[in-house]
Amino acid sequence: MSEQEDVEILYRTLEPLIYRACLRVLKQQEAARDATHDAFVKLIEVSGGRRTADVSRAWLLRVARNICLNQLRARKRGQEVGSKPSFNPAQQQDPDERELVQSILMRFSPPTQRIAIGVLVEELKCGEVAKLLRMSPRTVSRALARFLTDARKVLLRSDAMRGKAPKKQLSPFGGARCSHGCWHKPRKEPCP
Repeated sequence: MSEQEDVEILYRTLEPLIYRACLRVLKQQEAARDATHDAFVKLIEVSGGRRTADVSRAWLLRVARNICLNQLRARKRGQEVGSKPSFNPAQQQDPDERELVQSILMRFSPPTQRIAIGVLVEELKCGEVAKLLRMSPRTVSRALARFLTDARKVLLRSDAMRGKAPKKQLSPFGGARCSHGCWHKPRKEPCP
């Protein structure tokens, strides 16, 4: 079966469940439809061309729930739903900063790029990224740690080239270390 067929089967079987879960949280039919659609788009984006048949129902429900909660937060702040207030290189004001982020990502292999984007941008847990990329959580954690160490060095060098004083030794993405040694935004529950 192809990836498209996998997604179609998942969509037919899980769409009603995901929609009902979104509707319970959002209380609006149109917003629930959008959130359901966004959850399946996220599935396609994160799968990166790999088979999606192994995706668990729980993972998809979690992604949909996070999308719904983000929509509720955006409504509360008066933002346009769908705009992402967190780190997004495409929305950076300074073109030099966007170039810097792209140059940092391009230094790494495509799997490491997917790991970094999955954990740091999409805010998935290391275990979720590992499952989607069919890697061990330890491999994902180590690749993320290498990425962050090297990215931090590049950021410090770029600050030195611009004549800025070096910043304190914090994660370049505002996070903290979890029990696996990976950096990401603070969470209530630990990274599996």
